[in-house]
Amino acid sequence: MNTDERDAMREVRRARLRIVEKGFLLTAEEFCRRSGISRARLSRRLKQRTIFATKIGRDYFYPALFIRRDRLGSRLARVTRAMSAMNDAWAMFFELAYPFESLGNRTLPQVMRRAVGFRAAMRYARQLAAE
Repeated sequence: MNTDERDAMREVRRARLRIVEKGFLLTAEEFCRRSGISRARLSRRLKQRTIFATKIGRDYFYPALFIRRDRLGSRLARVTRAMSAMNDAWAMFFELAYPFESLGNRTLPQVMRRAVGFRAAMRYARQLAAE
């Protein structure tokens, strides 16, 4: 790896750590504490693909979006499971956390609050997974 590639990798890692600092991603301990679940339940949810973990260095982090226990939380789990075929946690995080102009400058969870938006989000997730 040349110097430019190493510098680029360092910048990517710094950017990802800034996401952690902002509270968008949580350690397993913090995620379990805030959501009120055990490590075993977190492990089951990972196997069921209703949640995903992103890796930074040697550590895994979990999106804070999944702490919700309401209807939006269950919808989010279903959309995540549909997107899980992407097999790229950072791409899934990007799709869930950032607003898109095509969605009216809203994020996918914001669109999913209504039933019509949820159905559209499921179609979108399946389409992403198929690509």
